Amino acid sequence: MHPLLEPARRLLGDSSLCLVYHRVLAPDQHFPTNHPQSGLVVSQVEFDRQMEYLSRNYSCLDLGTAVRLLRAGRLPEKAAVVTFDDGYKDNLTVALPILEKYDVPATIYVCTGIVEGTTPLWWYDHERLLEERSELEFSWRERSFRWPLSTFQERGVALAALNELFKTLHPDEQNELLATIRGTPKREISTYSTIDSPALTWDEVRILDKHPLITIGAHTKSHPVLSTLSYPDLVDELREGRRYLEEQLGHQVFHFAYPFGSVQEAGAREYLAARKEGYHSAVTTTPAHLLDKHAECVHALPRIAINYDDTIDSFCWKLSGIEMKLRGKRVALPSLVPEVDIEEVAVRPAVASSRLSLKV
Repeated sequence: MHPLLEPARRLLGDSSLCLVYHRVLAPDQHFPTNHPQSGLVVSQVEFDRQMEYLSRNYSCLDLGTAVRLLRAGRLPEKAAVVTFDDGYKDNLTVALPILEKYDVPATIYVCTGIVEGTTPLWWYDHERLLEERSELEFSWRERSFRWPLSTFQERGVALAALNELFKTLHPDEQNELLATIRGTPKREISTYSTIDSPALTWDEVRILDKHPLITIGAHTKSHPVLSTLSYPDLVDELREGRRYLEEQLGHQVFHFAYPFGSVQEAGAREYLAARKEGYHSAVTTTPAHLLDKHAECVHALPRIAINYDDTIDSFCWKLSGIEMKLRGKRVALPSLVPEVDIEEVAVRPAVASSRLSLKV
């Protein structure tokens, strides 16, 4: 941490935390810092610095141990949990050697449809679509869309808007719209082949699963915004993604991450469903530190997102919670109704939010 920030850190103290990553890029991969999807990647150099800092200053715990200690009221004051969402190949090829170097455990939440290739990585498909054209124009459900694509800024606007649109749709609708935009049959929706896909293969997932530092968690079967689904479809995503993951790994899977994961995308209905399905924990993308009171809601645990533009100083700033503490910000605990009310919650209509974040 920068010397000017150290006095404030010592005064305000540090709290336990859970971090969320997606991809760690190799040195030969470049990424614009103002890219709409910069929240999905970090560089190898910065990830190395971040893991070194964690290993020196925090008790780095695997997720299962952290949840058990949290439930028992014995979570260390400066505990750190590292997680990755989706299931990307560079979690194995780039991130794992760094985790090994500093002996930092991590949980990788795997979406089975992404590994299988049945769920398109539409946030990456969008990038390729925009690279291929000078403008994008299409009609969808009696609405017309058009974006100029002449500059990097214009492509960024179009990419962000497309991502927002897709996140409001059911997975089947996402596939249909992607096919409409590309002008291809629905069965040919993905632009990625098995050769250049950034996703892990099942063999690679199994390699990670056997590593002593890695815990594999579930992340649904098709990566939808769960709050937009009917209750039966929600349960299907929670149950079938886990079932197939367990079938591939040959053992039970106990932990879950909500896709996207903000309060608009996963709320009390989703938390209760994850609890009812028997998951030991479930994580959100609500930005907050882990506190003793989170023992009451281990199916709605907060995580702090680390982005491409986070230097080691901004990383330490996020970890310290100084900004939240100085501004008096508090993240309220989720409102979880009793288990006996699950059937009442289940029949509520799904909620589609008009304000959806860009984190996947």
